[in-house]
Amino acid sequence: MDWVQTVLPVGKAAEGFDVSPSGRELWTATPDGTLSVVDLQTSTVTGFEETGLGGALTVWPSPRTAGTSWS
Repeated sequence: MDWVQTVLPVGKAAEGFDVSPSGRELWTATPDGTLSVVDLQTSTVTGFEETGLGGALTVWPSPRTAGTSWS
């Protein structure tokens, strides 16, 4: 299987990520609490939010809802 790697500016040390239920967006979180949304069709960052909550990221089935866990 061939694949292409694309590097996008989504914040320092982005590590938690999940793909939306539709498969159209990738959501990623950084330890400092920046949540970024990437459009997977265009490989562009379509939005970000400074939540102040870092950690593992989960996207729920309802549109544009995500949660993080932290210690």
